[in-house]
Amino acid sequence: MRRIIFRVTKDTFGMPDPPVPDGTVMILVQNGKAELGRYNAPTPPKSRFPSFDHPVNGEDLQDEALQRVLAEQPNTDLHGPALTFICPHELAVRAVWQKSASSS
Repeated sequence: MRRIIFRVTKDTFGMPDPPVPDGTVMILVQNGKAELGRYNAPTPPKSRFPSFDHPVNGEDLQDEALQRVLAEQPNTDLHGPALTFICPHELAVRAVWQKSASSS
């Protein structure tokens, strides 16, 4: 499981390092919990911040996401600074995303 660090650049307030494609499903670990989110890359100058969509079934996947992180990264500090990891494919494909108005 690859850890991703978000770094400020001259054009954005958070670019993933190492770089990941727009739409990558990630696991965010903070405050003792793990949440899935789909990465939306910043689009300067319009938007300088990355954002994340959350699956409609995200609560159903939280426990497994946390278990996966701890299995692969057993020394993860669950209550320290927020950490971001690329979500394993087997878990990512189970996420259900809300359809956007433009896709109906």
